[in-house]
Amino acid sequence: MNKINEKKLKKYVEGWNQSDRNDMEHPFCERVKEGWQIFLKGEALLRQKIDEKQNSDELVETCLTLLHPVFQDICFEMGYNGEKYELILTAEGDRAKLFPLVYFQKHAPKEVLERWNIIVGRRPFHEAYSIQMFGQNISMEDVQVWTEWKENKTVELFLYCEKLVAFLQENENDAYWLMCILLDQAIGEIPSIRYIDGFELLQQPKDKNSLPLNKLLDCMQKTFDLNTEEMFDAEKYCETYTAYELKPDENKKAGWRKDVFVGITRCVPIINEYLQNESRIMDSFYQDGIMAGSFSYSVESFTGENRGKQILDFRDQLEVEILKEAGEEAVTFIGGASGIYCCYLDFIAWNPIKILEVAAEIFKNKKIAQAEFHSFWKDKKGIPLK
Repeated sequence: MNKINEKKLKKYVEGWNQSDRNDMEHPFCERVKEGWQIFLKGEALLRQKIDEKQNSDELVETCLTLLHPVFQDICFEMGYNGEKYELILTAEGDRAKLFPLVYFQKHAPKEVLERWNIIVGRRPFHEAYSIQMFGQNISMEDVQVWTEWKENKTVELFLYCEKLVAFLQENENDAYWLMCILLDQAIGEIPSIRYIDGFELLQQPKDKNSLPLNKLLDCMQKTFDLNTEEMFDAEKYCETYTAYELKPDENKKAGWRKDVFVGITRCVPIINEYLQNESRIMDSFYQDGIMAGSFSYSVESFTGENRGKQILDFRDQLEVEILKEAGEEAVTFIGGASGIYCCYLDFIAWNPIKILEVAAEIFKNKKIAQAEFHSFWKDKKGIPLK
């Protein structure tokens, strides 16, 4: 195999214009297109390093060079399964991170897919696995599990590991972090995010009716009646909705979204962060040219016995029209909410400026009094669209 000039690769990547990385005029959808072309330029070098079993730090550095034009912060694993090379993109337990990773995965060019499997979410480690961190050496067989199954197809776990008892008392945060990683290796990252409602590390066993951690995945599949493909499908998971209720503020001047009493969402973390006045997800999205927000419109013009249906039908039609004009490349709709004074259509914009322009043009011809865009940053002002 001819060696590829690594300096030439780095020079090519550095030549890509990163002067406006934090500018919404260089949106995520464009970065993804350019990023995959960069990956194509350098993937042969990546395969060469994997084949030669080169130093892992060098391998990671090369892959970071190829992915950095798209993602400012990205976690991944690489390998070869005997047939294809694999790039596994991990969300680190964060459901919100899955959305851009799935978008990136879906837009991989066929030339890449001929040699690579692009996977979202770490797969379970089927062989005997142990982890060495913080001076601890723990295997799956060392961990006992008790399960508390919930009606919404989730499970709460109670975990006991004799080797961790002393460490848990001295370094609780590190002990929980170690167990998070071990749990991902036992059942896979997507099932961990999707089905684990929470877990508690115990100081002593609950009883004798436990199962070893390496048997948890089989137990979950049987209990929830899930096939393997469904459990590890990140894209399908991103399409699932969660309903929520809130206590609305009847003061019309209380502020954006304060009037909401019910909603549905495909991305619970974004809603939770907004309600808690946090911005970690939004900050992370913004640095990659992504914007999450909502179109809101006043509802006083809707009248009659079927008023509620009119409001929701209008929202559904609005989504259809925007998607038709902007395209799936530019936006992913993630739910909506109903308020006393306004209705809200929530989305993640892969091309924020285009979405605003399209929405403004569509709202212009609608018989409603007022419409605006507002991001899920609580301290930012909205943008009037009508």
